[in-house]
Amino acid sequence: MFLIRTAFWLFLVVMLIPTGQSGQDGEPAETDLSPMEALSAAQHTVSDLAGFCDRNPATCETGTAVAKTFGQKAQAGAKMLYDYLSKTDFGSGAGTAATAGSDGADTLSTTDRDIPWQGPDAQG
Repeated sequence: MFLIRTAFWLFLVVMLIPTGQSGQDGEPAETDLSPMEALSAAQHTVSDLAGFCDRNPATCETGTAVAKTFGQKAQAGAKMLYDYLSKTDFGSGAGTAATAGSDGADTLSTTDRDIPWQGPDAQG
């Protein structure tokens, strides 16, 4: 029932957002639906959805079973991802940057550090 209510409210919010489309004259297109009519329709829809499981118990049982199976699969997938990430060692191995004080640090020789002379160009 939570998903139905969430979908309904998202639909209602989207319906209240202006479209940004213009009519033929460049003016906003007129709609035949007033905010009060939309609110009335929303109230009737909510009251109709509230009694859905009373009218269709088999459908609600099937939906509950599907939601339960989906939840179990989501938990199993999350557990597999957690196990994979727990086994993977991201802090060691090839491809990590050398830190100061390690074997690869300070390997330049004196000649490597010498800056070549760059005097002014000869003008003639």
